[in-house]
Amino acid sequence: MGLMTWKEIQKVNFRSNTYDRFQNFLEISPLCSGKNYWRGLRDAYEDSDNLFAWREKVVLAFASEEPHKEFLMTKAERNYLAELPDTFDIYRGMTEEEFKSKEYNISWTLSYKQAIFFTTYLRNHDTNHMQKRVCKIKIKKSQVIAYWNGRKEHEIIYLHKKSLDKAMANDNGEIWNIDT
Repeated sequence: MGLMTWKEIQKVNFRSNTYDRFQNFLEISPLCSGKNYWRGLRDAYEDSDNLFAWREKVVLAFASEEPHKEFLMTKAERNYLAELPDTFDIYRGMTEEEFKSKEYNISWTLSYKQAIFFTTYLRNHDTNHMQKRVCKIKIKKSQVIAYWNGRKEHEIIYLHKKSLDKAMANDNGEIWNIDT
């Protein structure tokens, strides 16, 4: 089987329910290349719910060396990111457990108010019962993987070193290998 087209990737992503979408993208990701990989990853990630169990695979997917990573963002989003200062604060609504571990997930926001919203977000069933808080960190613009604003959340995709190191150490390659 050859590489998948953008239309084929979209069919897989959008035929999946929001709880399986990211896993289904991971299964086809070896058949995705360049801009189609990044566009497919964004679509699968943005339209998925309850990614807590997949957090290490999420980190690895965004750490990919696949070329054309700029296709994670629209032109307007790339322009917005370019206009941000060299260092700035980002916020994340997270569990107390995540805060204490410093193994931060990848979705952050430029908006403190938006981060507060995610401390009460109910569609992540794995963490609904857990105590939440907002975390603020300062990062360099060069550390940003992507800036998204399609949902008006001013989302920053940021890979924290401790999370990346753990994901890479635990990676067994299982989900990445499918018969082609």
